[in-house]
Amino acid sequence: MISLGSDQLRIRHAKHMFLPNISQLGLPEVRIQSEDGQNSTLTERVCYTAVEQLRRIQPLRRKRIVTQVKGSKMSLDSFYAIVSGTCFALVGLWWGVVQFNKDWLKHDDSRAFAGGIYLSFLIPGVMSLIAMVSGDNKLIWRSTFVIAAALGMFFTAKLIWKTRTSSSPIGPFRRYRWVVIVLYLLVLIFGTAPELAKPLNLLPLQVEAILLALLILIAHGLTWEFMTQPEE
Repeated sequence: MISLGSDQLRIRHAKHMFLPNISQLGLPEVRIQSEDGQNSTLTERVCYTAVEQLRRIQPLRRKRIVTQVKGSKMSLDSFYAIVSGTCFALVGLWWGVVQFNKDWLKHDDSRAFAGGIYLSFLIPGVMSLIAMVSGDNKLIWRSTFVIAAALGMFFTAKLIWKTRTSSSPIGPFRRYRWVVIVLYLLVLIFGTAPELAKPLNLLPLQVEAILLALLILIAHGLTWEFMTQPEE
């Protein structure tokens, strides 16, 4: 009988699970002599070979699992791809809506609101597009997010100031539109100092993704309020 050390239990388990009992088949058990002079049955040799193969496969399986965990960035790329495509699609749809409502362009307030909605989808769309194509170059997405966030803060503050005396009904999204400035400010901060995301146990682009999702949610609310307000 060949001595297999710690693998003896594995071989017995493999024989029990995968190979039939030779004696039950009525066939003689074939014994093989190895190069070191030790004898073993054919069944035990097959099981020993199977154990060795499992040893080789195990590290590969473990490596593949670790790669899948580390590959969570792919899902983040998918998120930015979806957000980018959705935002640019909404920008195109908004062009069509404005074309069918040219009366909005005749009044300063309605024209400003329509332009604000346009930028509410365009700026997150540009940031998502750059985040998706920047790859491992952190400088590209960081500089883009900082510039885009600064522009978002500027245009939002300008819109709030310009429409402060508007006579149109004020809904909850428009009333708290200053939250958009706060969100853009957070985008700018995490773009400037991405290490601030470590205490949150998140990647910097994950934090930015959450902020972009909130910005797009508010943009949809502002669009709904603007489209459903009664005509003056």
